[in-house]
Amino acid sequence: VDDPNGGWWMVHLASRPYGGVYQNLGRETFLVPVAWEDDWPLPSPGSGRVEESYPLPLLPRFDPVPVPGCDHFEDPRLGFHWLSLRFPASDFSSLSERPGYLRLRLGAEGMRGKGRASFVGRRQEDKDWSARTEMEFAPRAEGEAAGLVLFQSEDFQYRLELARSPAGAAVRLVCADGAADRILAERPFAGGRIVLAAEARGQDLAFRFGNRPGALELLAAGIDGRILSTERAGGFVGTTIGIFATGGGRESGDVADFDWFEYRALSV
Repeated sequence: VDDPNGGWWMVHLASRPYGGVYQNLGRETFLVPVAWEDDWPLPSPGSGRVEESYPLPLLPRFDPVPVPGCDHFEDPRLGFHWLSLRFPASDFSSLSERPGYLRLRLGAEGMRGKGRASFVGRRQEDKDWSARTEMEFAPRAEGEAAGLVLFQSEDFQYRLELARSPAGAAVRLVCADGAADRILAERPFAGGRIVLAAEARGQDLAFRFGNRPGALELLAAGIDGRILSTERAGGFVGTTIGIFATGGGRESGDVADFDWFEYRALSV
């Protein structure tokens, strides 16, 4: 395409690998400048490859609808940056039953299945990022769980969840990397209100929890983010970071209420 100033540009798809060859961000849309030589287009003159950035062309300013860094769930519907799996979020969630909260109902399906998962998420957009949420949830039956999830596919994911086990309620980090779930870390947690947090520095992940945002306890660090990449999980969809709730194989009348969800890029 050409711009009003006579410059030429090419729009194309590509991926940004980091931590080696690993692509956790999926396939994205890029814009590179184009020069013409002997009537042939030469993308990205000088290097021939997609650079991290280019000088901004002198074009009229365009401000898209901003995506909030922290969503307090006060609007009557979810923003367009929220995604669900296979079914609309209205099938399993509510913003009106408890105003100021996103309520997720505990259906039978979990994050490992391909049915109607009670899940909403937003795309990972940065190599270094932080995600946090505050949730009210009291798992009563074994198998019930809700919390924060880093989702690449049904077979490759991390779940930081509050769940019911034979020993009682606990917060735990669950990993799926192509096989059965593995619990990487677990701590008893009796409280019904919990803050869950995940942070990425490149492919190095850390997970925290606590009663309030300013007093979080480290649950696990040095966790490998590469299992969420195209090279490990296949496909090119990228990672989605969000919240979920499940009845652990059975329908439940219980709910998980999320007060807010925050995603932000971290400075290097």
